[in-house]
Amino acid sequence: MAVMASDISRAYEWLQKVFVTFPWASGPPPPKWLSPQLSLSNSFPLLLGAPTLFSGLPPPLPPAPYADNLAQFHVLADALDPRPWMSLFAPDAILNYANNPTLTGHEEIIAAMEQSMSGLRSMKHEIGHIDVTPERIYQEAKITYVIKGDPTEEKLVVKGFAVVHKGVGEERLRRLDIYGDFSEVFGRMAEVGKGAEGERG
Repeated sequence: MAVMASDISRAYEWLQKVFVTFPWASGPPPPKWLSPQLSLSNSFPLLLGAPTLFSGLPPPLPPAPYADNLAQFHVLADALDPRPWMSLFAPDAILNYANNPTLTGHEEIIAAMEQSMSGLRSMKHEIGHIDVTPERIYQEAKITYVIKGDPTEEKLVVKGFAVVHKGVGEERLRRLDIYGDFSEVFGRMAEVGKGAEGERG
């Protein structure tokens, strides 16, 4: 893909605006290659080697410091009790779960999660790739479900993707967007529920 001089110029201006003036005091120190002495000549290799700059997105931060936090986040979620999990959400946090209606605030999220989690025997997240930017975290995961009351105890695996809206220096997340096809999980949950009703009848 050809890189136009105008693209390089815009990316350089973006570097100066976002990184040189970025309030690093609230987060980790800036990389050594970013300084007020940044010039077009010494940043040229960086511009050519970082396509994300041309799209206006900051390059990812090292994921290592955030991996443990995400692991703890999922340990709480996998416990199937949403109330302790809410300690990681801001009071007015938003949850977008697949194609379901948007949920806002602790009580609304808790009510919806209690209903869906009541049909699960277990849920286990396996964290995949992580990308971290100053404003949010992008995460791939593999989630394994077992439906409560399922005589086969079949393990249903869903590949999911989440955007955690939690900036550097923020204590709680502002919003969580979860993407994935969970139709098999909820479909099996409905089948098991109907089977249990038939046995009681």
